[in-house]
Amino acid sequence: MINLLIVDDEIFTREGLLEMLPLDELGITETRQAFDGIDALNVSKDFEPNILLTDVRMPRMNGIELAFEIRKLYPECSIIFMSGYSDKEYLKSAIALKAITYVEKPIELDELENALKSAISENLKSKTLKDSIENKIALEMSSEYNKSNIENIINSCVSKEIQEKLYKAFFVTVLLKVQTPIKNENEKLIDTLKGICSLYLFNNFISIKNENEIILHLFFTNSDKIYMDIKSSLFNSLFISIGEYLATNTNYYICVGNIVSEMTDIPRSYDSACIMSNHTFFYDYNSIILPLSNTNDSYILNENIYSEFDAYLSKEDNQNIILIIKNLTSEIRKFTGTKASYVRDIYYRLFLKIFNFSLDRNIAIDDYINSNDVFDQILKCPNIFILEGFLIDKINEFFIILKDKASKSNPVLSVLEYIHNNYSDSNLGLEQISKNTFLTPAYICVIFKDFTSTTVNKYINEYRIEKAKLFLKDSNISMSDIATKVGYSDGNYFSKIFRKATSYTPSEYRRSFSK
Repeated sequence: MINLLIVDDEIFTREGLLEMLPLDELGITETRQAFDGIDALNVSKDFEPNILLTDVRMPRMNGIELAFEIRKLYPECSIIFMSGYSDKEYLKSAIALKAITYVEKPIELDELENALKSAISENLKSKTLKDSIENKIALEMSSEYNKSNIENIINSCVSKEIQEKLYKAFFVTVLLKVQTPIKNENEKLIDTLKGICSLYLFNNFISIKNENEIILHLFFTNSDKIYMDIKSSLFNSLFISIGEYLATNTNYYICVGNIVSEMTDIPRSYDSACIMSNHTFFYDYNSIILPLSNTNDSYILNENIYSEFDAYLSKEDNQNIILIIKNLTSEIRKFTGTKASYVRDIYYRLFLKIFNFSLDRNIAIDDYINSNDVFDQILKCPNIFILEGFLIDKINEFFIILKDKASKSNPVLSVLEYIHNNYSDSNLGLEQISKNTFLTPAYICVIFKDFTSTTVNKYINEYRIEKAKLFLKDSNISMSDIATKVGYSDGNYFSKIFRKATSYTPSEYRRSFSK
């Protein structure tokens, strides 16, 4: 991202340059204008220029004076002077300021383009060096504090203004853990994070620790209560803004250390952030994890949960089994000092209860749920919420299989299926069903009544009447054909049965309910 500030007291010059320069091709992302040096300083309060393109002779504050002031504010800003006067004194000033070049008016566009390309190249080199230095500082601060190492780096590479802030600042380390590996956008990532921190008036050093972790050292000199309380609305807003940015690309955790008052204590803040990082297993993705006091408390399982689980399993009570899992998760989360391996073992043992129950019931679930695969997947669950969801999914899968097997093994369902497929047969009755389902008539009567709360013959008549209602809505089908279609060879008998069931004759029903 390259910002260009154009300063000239002639509006036609400014507008002409913006019109003629291929800004997009050059990689210049944003431009601002100012009509003299004082106006340019006002503009630069809200706009940090990477390149200053300025006329030399202007009212109130000339280009040389402006360049000196801009360099105080932004030491890395590249400077290009424009002037219609070949004045050696101006050239000497340009050299003293390490200006990129000096372009004479009337301006040759090719010459100015080349000057801008040089400025951009110089700016990118300077930024790369600065980022490298900041990365080194951030890493040094995270390790065991080496005063001489850090002071040497700071004194030689950091501006006096930042040095003064560092030696009287408060500090807090934040670890950003991201699910998607950080690859080719390190520069954009760091720039954006710096910009977010600046919005909340935090100075910072940032380092990419590895492809899944970013170290962010915040420092501030304001000792107001809102700054000194990590739970304050200020910090919360900062972390939410960082999270909103990260969430556009990946799931994340924001792990926050304790606030410390000395640069020598930064490793202590870093260590507390690392402790929070170790407890991400107990938080869902996209959480802000603040320093906790109970990080050493461990959950101890009440073994009665297994017998309770067995009891609901024997009753095939899916809802209460899932409720046990959810309550267990809620309880374990209160004890963030618990080892993740201990938690995974509990959930795996509960899964084995399901697996062994299926073996006892002779329900083959190996094709769907393999116990070894489940163990491997449990080990890969990054947090307790995903672990809970994974186990509940497996429980639901099991009950689907159980229900499917039960439906296939229930002899009543074969009786119902035969009735539904043969209701148009006028000879359909208990004897015919018995012969085709290989069940005795007496057994059919008992199990059918238990399952449907009605008799076989009554069910057949009711089913035929419902089918007849559908046919009657089609005026193209004759009454006699409808009677035959629903298993009545005698039309008058069909009419009598239909009226008894519905209080309508077939003809009355057709007139009242057909489309």
